Amino acid sequence: MQKATINSLLAATTAAIVLVMLVALRFDAHWAGGEGYKPQATFLGMETITLDGEQGETGVLEASRGDVLRTQSFMRQYRTYGYDYPCNIWLDQNTSVTIVNAQEDETEFALTAGRIVVDCKAAVTAREARIDVSGKATAVNYSWLHTFDAVLLDGTGAYTHGNVTLALPQNTAVSMDTIDNTKPVTTTGFAPDASAASKFYEWALGDE
Repeated sequence: MQKATINSLLAATTAAIVLVMLVALRFDAHWAGGEGYKPQATFLGMETITLDGEQGETGVLEASRGDVLRTQSFMRQYRTYGYDYPCNIWLDQNTSVTIVNAQEDETEFALTAGRIVVDCKAAVTAREARIDVSGKATAVNYSWLHTFDAVLLDGTGAYTHGNVTLALPQNTAVSMDTIDNTKPVTTTGFAPDASAASKFYEWALGDE
């Protein structure tokens, strides 16, 4: 009986240690081999303009992990937050994007619909389609067509569709189906000034 009790205690202790290690790894604790806890940032700077370039609302409007950023049919929006470097995003009209993660170097946006330009190390997803970039990229979710287009504008990146992950080429639009990850990925040339959204890119990329 005593031996069974000792074995039970050992099993319970081992299970507790494993559980603590799993929790520590989940939160990236240093002593568990991680990089340490990374706080969630808050998007602070915000600027809104109308489609004809008129200045709209500006200032500080907080948004953090889990929040949904939306633009209406008559407006575009710029937002930023900073760590050692800023993460800047530009949203075209009729865009909806969720801040999935706002940790440094692990920023992630879920693009439900519309068009975004991202300038930082971040991921942009749309169901079965995903890009990871370190630099500047643009992505569009044509939600009614179940199509996600992404272009690496500067820096490095990769796209993932199903179980396939490949390098994201610069200045080439990569098109993925957001529902059926078995459909082939296609590529086309990309020229911001020839795009149907040329006015958006003129504004979002105007500082280049």
